[in-house]
Amino acid sequence: MSNVIAATTPLQVPYTSQRPDANAGLYAKKLLLEIKPSDVVATVESIATLTPQDSSVKTWIVSSLIAYFLACTYLYGVLEAARRHVAWEAALVVGLPLTAYVYFVTADKASTAPKRTGELIFIESSYNVLVVLSKLSIAYFDGWGNGALFWAFAAFFALQTCGFVRSELDDRKPLSALRSLTLFFHICVQWYAVRQRALDDSAAQVVDADGRFLTFGSEAPLNIKLHYLFWLLGVLYVDYRAMMRNAAIPAMHLASVTVAIFSGEFWHARLLTASHLFVLDAVLYFRENATIIETTFCRMPADVVPSYDRLVPLIGLVSAVGCVVSLAASLVCGTHYAFCFANDVSCVVL
Repeated sequence: MSNVIAATTPLQVPYTSQRPDANAGLYAKKLLLEIKPSDVVATVESIATLTPQDSSVKTWIVSSLIAYFLACTYLYGVLEAARRHVAWEAALVVGLPLTAYVYFVTADKASTAPKRTGELIFIESSYNVLVVLSKLSIAYFDGWGNGALFWAFAAFFALQTCGFVRSELDDRKPLSALRSLTLFFHICVQWYAVRQRALDDSAAQVVDADGRFLTFGSEAPLNIKLHYLFWLLGVLYVDYRAMMRNAAIPAMHLASVTVAIFSGEFWHARLLTASHLFVLDAVLYFRENATIIETTFCRMPADVVPSYDRLVPLIGLVSAVGCVVSLAASLVCGTHYAFCFANDVSCVVL
């Protein structure tokens, strides 16, 4: 099953590590093209016309939905296991990644996993290690050191952003760097609003009665989740459009984010499921003579590619504007940011 299993990081950066698609050249188009509303209409019409005539289009749509719903179910189970006991989470986020990295990424001669896959496993697991330490502190040491971990989580997001922005600038993607920076600044707004929690070990990070882990002691507000969706839209459908021939990639990302949004512990759920999927991807996808990428399951038909390609500039614009507007809306909410979406309708931007 392979590439039906994958995801990214806090800012959760995407699949730079996938095998190059034979049809990637079809996506080699500059983003600074004229955006025409007629392209949207033409694309919808072309797909609607092809669907009853071409079975591969129906297979692509239906199989992508199947992959999405199966992934949601599986990832929800992973998250529930992590909530049961810190030992389960430690096994999922430390034991499994370490075993997979040591064997499948570095020692398995049949593996074709690139170095970047190993790096992503390590980066994503670092957040989860902090979660395990915080849970141990809360459960067994009366919160000792939990306040210090508040700053460790902040440093994690900062270092992650630096790495992402540098990579995006090196790839000459200034708009992508702008999106990543706005998302980081949005996280800083949440952090600033609850910074006093770091002075109290018991409130710095919280595990509630249902076992949900709240980074910075509070759930990510609605607007930050919307911002993340706009960010992911640009990452999946613009920056990594060369991989869109395999719709399993966005299906897995979207399933992970869906579970995270409704989990009540957005950052923890997103990073836990993303890390887990990266590990499984390294184990199941990067094998010599793998045939999964040659099947029609979740594969975008060649007839649809040109239609999708016309929409890329529009998707990029929507993603960038959505990121900027989401951040601006939260800045307007001010110091009441952590609660404004529950109590102040004027702060909701949709």
